[in-house]
Amino acid sequence: MGVTWRRGQGWGRLPSSVTVLVLLALLCIIWSAPVLAQIEWESYQTVSRSTVWGTVANPYSATYNIAYMGGSGFVKNANYNIGYYDGNGDLVATDNGVKAAGGNLNSECNLNTDPNAAAGTWHSSAYEDPATPPATYDGSGVANDDFELLAEAIPEFPTILSAIAVIALCCGVYFWMRRRMAHAKA
Repeated sequence: MGVTWRRGQGWGRLPSSVTVLVLLALLCIIWSAPVLAQIEWESYQTVSRSTVWGTVANPYSATYNIAYMGGSGFVKNANYNIGYYDGNGDLVATDNGVKAAGGNLNSECNLNTDPNAAAGTWHSSAYEDPATPPATYDGSGVANDDFELLAEAIPEFPTILSAIAVIALCCGVYFWMRRRMAHAKA
């Protein structure tokens, strides 16, 4: 059986062997074409990455303030740089050089370390190394996820400054008590 084709004024038929070869060539091209994997990238409640989190119904809060990101379909054993963007779209954290072992990528970000970060819809974007996350969110990563963060998860006063203030207060009380005891003996 052949394929009918037009040659000049009349119609002719391609020999069956040519038809078979053409079909085989097309089949080989289609078969050898790389299949693009669907990349999954999601935020989770805990390190086990079993419960999707950061939705409007289940936002990150003071109780759950670490975004555990997880995904599949990445290039096996490639390194990725992950950017975390606050509610204003500003880059607030990065996780660089994360290896996608077996095509699976995991990252985490403590969401309560930057007191200047804005609550609202946060974004996480993965970029294949050597690309780096831009300063503002533009959705150009190979994988992107949005998640919700309540204002209560962001500290009003940075932890390190709080610790310094407590130490200074304790030292002040100690020296005041010591001075008071010295005057009582005199």
